[in-house]
Amino acid sequence: MRDLEGQPEATRLLGLAADTPRHAYLLHGPRGSGKDDAAHAFIAALLETDEHRVAIEQHPDLFVVEPEGEAILIDQVRELRGDLHLRPFEAPRRAYLIREAETMGRDAANALLKSLEEPPPYAVFVLVCHDRARLLPTIDSRCQAVRFRTPPAAAIAAALGGGAEAERIARLARGDLDLARRLASDAAAGARYERALDLARDAATDDRFDPAAAAAEVLAAARQAGAAAEAEVAAETAAALERIGTGRESKRERDRVQRAGDALAKRRRRRAETDELRAVVDAVTGYWRDVLVAAVGASEAVVSSDRLAEIALLAERFGEEGAGVVLEHAREVRRSLELPVTPSLALERLFHSVALGVRGALIL
Repeated sequence: MRDLEGQPEATRLLGLAADTPRHAYLLHGPRGSGKDDAAHAFIAALLETDEHRVAIEQHPDLFVVEPEGEAILIDQVRELRGDLHLRPFEAPRRAYLIREAETMGRDAANALLKSLEEPPPYAVFVLVCHDRARLLPTIDSRCQAVRFRTPPAAAIAAALGGGAEAERIARLARGDLDLARRLASDAAAGARYERALDLARDAATDDRFDPAAAAAEVLAAARQAGAAAEAEVAAETAAALERIGTGRESKRERDRVQRAGDALAKRRRRRAETDELRAVVDAVTGYWRDVLVAAVGASEAVVSSDRLAEIALLAERFGEEGAGVVLEHAREVRRSLELPVTPSLALERLFHSVALGVRGALIL
């Protein structure tokens, strides 16, 4: 199994496990630490196949569960339990990937618990979890835990290929490897991130700033990102279908590939939209953290160094108190995105908070 960027302990544990796996693993740690990529690499080793085939979910011995909307539902777990009766088709074992496992409600978790307690010998569960504290303790205790940490900027820059631009993006991503990869590989993602920084500034400085319009702009961009992710999966599915021949068995395989592709496209669209919204909130939060850093006289630690001049002006205008108020509001909105909230309302609240927070601090 390949090395995981900035995760030496996880690399060691999963590398050892790939040869003689236990029945269940829990990959946990902060968002953007590379857990999803690690799960793909680990499952590819378990199934003795290439990682891309796992990433696009086109392996007959892979079963994937992730939240339908805000949570993993009991019906999804029941479907997984039904699949457990199938023996491997081409690999030495079957793998069950459960993303955002902490979103399982008690009923769904209890249904999964029965499968974790008495799995068939060929089944390996790989649970990916951003918030281990939300996971039902009985599920947690039946898995081998593998901890992921926020990767250092140097590891992220190395993963991007090194160089000055990679180092700049690694700093901007603030420990989020997934975001760094999007910024490095997708010019549109980079432009959206820069626009989020503009909105973080304008919300505090432009009297004509409209929080609702800003929220609508961000949501429209998120939908575009989702549509692009969906189209990418559709193209991969079409290519996979072209490689399948004709005949009765081929038709079954084509139907399986099409179903898997359609399900993946829907999930990738939803995930891309959610990732985009989180990235905007994180960009606003990071921008005002830079203002606070500059306000306390540590300008050399400003991450968005190419915006140092405007950040210094904001720091002088609003001071440590104003930046601190805005930063706390932004963090509250960021935390709310982990709960069932309406994205447009969360974004509007974010931009309102920036505008009202700094102006309130000025009055005080």
